[in-house]
Amino acid sequence: MFSFEGQFRRRPTQALGGASRLNETSRDELLRQKQERRRLREFEKRKEHCVVKIQAVIRGFLARRRVARLSREVFDKAIADGVPIAQIAPLITKFFFFYESPRDDDRLSKLSQTLLIRHKEVLKVISRDDPKAWSKNLSGVLIANLRLLHKNNSSLVLPLRLVEIYACPSSFPLWLYLIKLQYFKIIKHLLETRCPEVDEACLKPPTPLTESLLTLLRKPLESCSNDEEKAIVLHELLQAFFVDNEHRSLDCRVYYILLPMLANCDPKLLPANVLIATNERGGKNSIWKLHAIATIMSRRVPSMSQKDIIDYLSLLRSQMLDVLVSTSVRASDPVERENSDSDSDEEETEMDMEVERNVLERAAVESLWCLLNEEAFIQKVIDSVEALQSADALVSVSCLSYVMQVHMKSNSRRSPLLYRIAFRPPFLRMLWTAVAAFTNEDAVPLLKMISQGVKPSKEQTTSFLPLLIFFCTSFAGLLPTVYEAEFYHEATMEVGAKCNMMPFSLTELASIAIRLRDLALGLVDLAFPGHTQPKEATNEDVNVELWLTLFQSVVRLLHQLYARDCRRKFCDNWIVDLLVIPEQINDTCLKTSYIKRKPFQNSTQRCKDNSADEMSRVQVLETRTATILQELPFVIPFHTRVRIFKHFLEMEHTVNYQNRMRVAQLVQIRRDFLYEDAFRNFGHDSDINIRKHMKVQLINSAGMEEAGLDGGGLTREFLGELLKTSFDINRGFFKTTADNLFYPNPSVHLIVPKSQEHYYFMGKMLGKAIYEFMLVELPLAEFFLSKMLAWHGSDLDIHHLASLDPVLYKNLLFTKSYRGNVEDLDLNFTVVMNDLGEQHTIELKPNGSQIAVTNANRIEYVHLMADFKLNKQIRQQTAAFKSGMAEIVDPHWLRLFDPKELQILISGAKSAMNLADWRKNTVYANGYSDDHPVIENFWRVVQSFDETQQGQLLKFVTSCSRPPLLGFKELQPLFGINRVESTDRLPTAATCVNLLKLPEIEEFDLMKSKLLYAIQSNSGFELS
Repeated sequence: MFSFEGQFRRRPTQALGGASRLNETSRDELLRQKQERRRLREFEKRKEHCVVKIQAVIRGFLARRRVARLSREVFDKAIADGVPIAQIAPLITKFFFFYESPRDDDRLSKLSQTLLIRHKEVLKVISRDDPKAWSKNLSGVLIANLRLLHKNNSSLVLPLRLVEIYACPSSFPLWLYLIKLQYFKIIKHLLETRCPEVDEACLKPPTPLTESLLTLLRKPLESCSNDEEKAIVLHELLQAFFVDNEHRSLDCRVYYILLPMLANCDPKLLPANVLIATNERGGKNSIWKLHAIATIMSRRVPSMSQKDIIDYLSLLRSQMLDVLVSTSVRASDPVERENSDSDSDEEETEMDMEVERNVLERAAVESLWCLLNEEAFIQKVIDSVEALQSADALVSVSCLSYVMQVHMKSNSRRSPLLYRIAFRPPFLRMLWTAVAAFTNEDAVPLLKMISQGVKPSKEQTTSFLPLLIFFCTSFAGLLPTVYEAEFYHEATMEVGAKCNMMPFSLTELASIAIRLRDLALGLVDLAFPGHTQPKEATNEDVNVELWLTLFQSVVRLLHQLYARDCRRKFCDNWIVDLLVIPEQINDTCLKTSYIKRKPFQNSTQRCKDNSADEMSRVQVLETRTATILQELPFVIPFHTRVRIFKHFLEMEHTVNYQNRMRVAQLVQIRRDFLYEDAFRNFGHDSDINIRKHMKVQLINSAGMEEAGLDGGGLTREFLGELLKTSFDINRGFFKTTADNLFYPNPSVHLIVPKSQEHYYFMGKMLGKAIYEFMLVELPLAEFFLSKMLAWHGSDLDIHHLASLDPVLYKNLLFTKSYRGNVEDLDLNFTVVMNDLGEQHTIELKPNGSQIAVTNANRIEYVHLMADFKLNKQIRQQTAAFKSGMAEIVDPHWLRLFDPKELQILISGAKSAMNLADWRKNTVYANGYSDDHPVIENFWRVVQSFDETQQGQLLKFVTSCSRPPLLGFKELQPLFGINRVESTDRLPTAATCVNLLKLPEIEEFDLMKSKLLYAIQSNSGFELS
C-alpha cells in the first residue's frame, strides 16, 4: 500500500549528518556508479545500432537471394527459349549478378555455348556497339571459364575456343580486364598441370596444347598498339610467371618452354625498351624474373642503342641489389626448419621441393652469369659507358661487378667483364675520376668523408661503395700484368714498343695510394666504432658485406701498390705520423683475424655475448691496432713496429725463460764441426726446445773447452758462426745472385740427401737468432724474403724475377715486347739446366719441347719460365725453411715487416755507426768514467777506425757487428768498459754481459794496435 499525501514531486533526501570520511567515500562511490550507468547507456545505444545494422544486412541478403532466384529463373527461361541477340549483353550482366561457383557452373556452360554458337552475330553487335562496354562482360565470361579449368580437370575445348574467338581479335581493353582478373596465373596453372614435363630448353612446343597456351600468352602482346601497353602486359606476365609466391620452385615448363619462347619473340613484338620499362612499374622481384629479363635481353643486345644499354644497366642494378644482395640466393644455404608435428612423408616432400628449388636457382644464377659475360654484351657496355660518360652508368656497372664478385663465388671463372674493363686504361681513369668526384648533398667528397670515419647515408652507400669496389678490383686485376718498365713509364726493351697499359702517372699513383691509405684507416674506424650505434631497421647484413668487401678490395690494392713501392720507390708518404699505436699490445689480438671480430656491425651486436652496452675504449683501440697491424702495417713507422715486435719477444721470453738456469741443457759444440754438431743436437729430431734458454760449450781445435761461461754471449756467438757456415755457398745449401744475396740452391738434392731436414734446421736457427733479437750478417735475396712473408704458399710472380736473375728477366721482357715474329728466336717451352756440370732439359708444360714459342703464346712462355725459376725449383726448400722459422717465431709477427725491413731485422741497417749514441749509452766500472783520460783516448781510437773496424769492435764485445735497431739504449745489458790494471794484457771481452775489459793504456797508437789485434784475432774467448 502506498500513502498519497498530495505531494506529486519527489523530494531529495537530506543528509544531516555533516561532513565525514564516510561521506567522502560515499561521494566517490556515487561518482563511480554514475559513470558505470553512463557506460551502460552508451553500450545499449551501440547494441541497438548494431542490431539495426544486422537486420539491414539480413534483409539485404534475403532480398538479394530472392532477386538472384528470380534472375536465375529469368536466365533459365531465356536460355531455354533462345535469347534474342540484342538481349545477350543484358543477360550476361544479369548472370554475373547471381553467379556463384559451383552452383551456377552449368548455367555458365550454357551461356558459353550460346556465345560460341552465335559468335558471328555477337561479334557484329560488338563491332556496332562500343567495344569497351563489352570488354567487362566478355572478360568476366572468359575468366569464369578459365577458372573452372583451374579448379577441376574439365575439358579445355570450350574455354580456349571462347578465348580464341572473343579475346584474340579484340583490342587492348579486353585483355587488360582479363589480366587484372589473373589471366596469366590461370594460363600458368594450365601450363604446369596439363603439359608434359621437360628437362631441357624446347624451341618447339612438345604438344599441341602447349602450343595453344603459348599462343594465348602472346596474344595480349599482339593486341597492344604502343610500347606503354606492351610494358603493362609484360610486367604482369613476368610477375605472374617469375615472381612466384605460391610454389617453392619455378616449374620446369616455365623455365624450359615459356622462357625460350619469350626470348625468341620478334624484337618488334617485344623490343628492349619495353623490357626496360617494366622495371619502372615496380612490383616484387625474384631471381627468376631477373634471369628471364636477362635471357630475353641477350637476344636484343646487338641492336640496342647506347641509351638502351645504359637503361638496361640501371635495371640490372636495381634488380640485382634487390634480389641477389638484399634477399640473397639460397643456392647452397641449409634451410632452417622449426620443429613441428608433421609426418615424415611431408618433411621428405618439403625437402625434395627445396632441393628442386636449389637446383633451378643455381642453374638460373649460372645462366645469368653466362649471359652477362657474353662478349657482345661486354663490348656494348664498355662502348656505351665510354661514349656517354655517365656517372649513373658507372655506378650501375659497378653494382653489377660487385654482385658478380660477391654473390657468384661458386663459379670458378673470373668475370670477363672485370678483365675487359681492367685492361682499358681510359675506363679506369674514368672510374677514379667518378670516385674522386662523388659527393654528398653538402658537396663533401665521400672519399674524404669515409677517410674521416664518417658513414654516408644508405642511398650514398649503395651507389658509392660498389663504384669504389669496382675501381679497386679492376685496378688490382691490372697491376699483376703490368711489368716494371710499364709501371714506371720507362722505355721497353724493344724499340718502338709502347707502354700504354698504365692509366696513371707516377705522381697520380702516389696521390691515389695516399688517398686509399687514408680511406683504409677510416674504414678501420667505421669497422670498430668507439660508441654504440643504434641498430638500423633495414637489412643490416647487406651493408656489412658491402663494407667488408670494400675494405678487402682497398687493402688488396694497397698491398700491390706498396709491394711495387718496396721494389722501387714512387710514394714517400706511407707512414701516418698522427696514428696512435700502443706498443704494449697483446699478440693474441694479432693472431685473431679481424673478421672474427665482426667488423662493420653495430656495437650492440658485437657486445651481446659480453652483456655490455658498448666496447670499452681500450678494447676498441686494441682491436683497431690489431687490424692495422694485420692489414696495413706499412702505415706505422718501422721503429714502432720493431718495438711492438720486441714487446712480443719479451712476453715470450718471460714465459720460456723462467728458471732458465735450472732447466737449460748444456750442449757441447766443436768449433771445427760447428754445423754438424749443431744439426745433430738441434735438428728435426731433437727434443731440445730452443725457444727456451740454450747453453753451449764451445770446444777448440785442440779438443779443449774454451774459457768462459755461457751467460748468453757464447750462444750469440755460436748462432752467428753457425748461420755463417750454414749459408756458406761451399756447403751447397745456398747460392748467391749477381748481387751476392743468398737463396736456396735448386740443385741441393744432388748434393745432400734429405735436404729438407737441413733447410728446416737452418730456418729454425735463423728463427732463434730473430727470437733473441740478435743481428746476423746474412744478406738474403729479396725474392726469398718475400717468400718467407707470403701468407698462402710461397709462389711469386714475374715481377720478383729481377732480384733472382736480372739478365733472364731482361730477356723475358724482350721476348714479351718483341715486335717481330717471335718464332725467329727459335724458342720452345723448355729450359736447359746445368746441375753440377751436367746439362738436362726440363719441359715447362706437357710436350713443351714440341711447342714453339709464338706471338700468340709468348705471354704464357714468359710466365711459365718465371714460375719455374722463382717457384718450382725451390718450392720444397722454401717450405722447409719457412716451417723451421715458424716453429720459433710466429709468422704473424714477421708479417709486420716488408722484405727489406725483414732483412734489416735479421742483419741490421747498413748505416754509419752513431758514435755519439754509442758513447752516451756506455757504462763504466772499476775506476773508469766518461772523462777518464784512458776513456777519452779509447773513443778517439774508435773514431779513427773505419766502419769495418768499428763493426769488428762491436762484434768483439757484443758478438754482433751491427748496432741495435732501436739504438744502443736497447742493448741489454748496456755496453760496458771495465778497467784492467795491467797494461801488458790485450783488451778482452765478456760478450755475455757486453763488457769490454780495457787495460789502462794511455798511448793512442798502442791502444789502437792492441784493440785491432784483439778484435781481428777471431779467437773467441781464448784471450780472456
